[in-house]
Amino acid sequence: MLFLFLFLFSFPSTILSNRIFIKLPLPKNVTSPYSFAFDQLGGGPYTGVTDGRIFKYGGPKVGFTEFAFTAPNRSKEVCDGTRDINLGPICGRPLGLGYDHSSNQLYIADAYFGLLAVGSNGGPATQAATSAEGVPFRFLSGLDVDPVTGTVYITDFSTEYELRYFADRFSSRHNWKVIKI
Repeated sequence: MLFLFLFLFSFPSTILSNRIFIKLPLPKNVTSPYSFAFDQLGGGPYTGVTDGRIFKYGGPKVGFTEFAFTAPNRSKEVCDGTRDINLGPICGRPLGLGYDHSSNQLYIADAYFGLLAVGSNGGPATQAATSAEGVPFRFLSGLDVDPVTGTVYITDFSTEYELRYFADRFSSRHNWKVIKI
């Protein structure tokens, strides 16, 4: 793997000069995509957005469609399209995504609701964990799934503060993009 990485970055002008970068547009009023995952059939990417939903890309003709959400009592009227970081504890904020190909589950690290999972049909995600070793999660931000063992790895960005207390420093312009290389 290291060899492949070194090889690819030894010739960046040759390899990357032939690539076309394409912006994959999100639906109207959907902002700040964060993290990606692909299912076992190569479907996706899946991405989490500011208002607590997870979208799945269905190709250029379909675009992104709503796939899942993380908040157990999420209200579409309150949450859909919101950019209000104070609604995070109500709407959720999926930041890390990883697909377990053996169980056909999309795992989600939500900044407010902890570790969740959703099956291949989407819908409401179910809680998988809210703490580790007796310590509650405060701000899950990253996730990956070991493709061999199915072990889920997560990062807890802070043990003291929630996302909403400093999120405006990261996303005040709401100009994040999905780009295909």
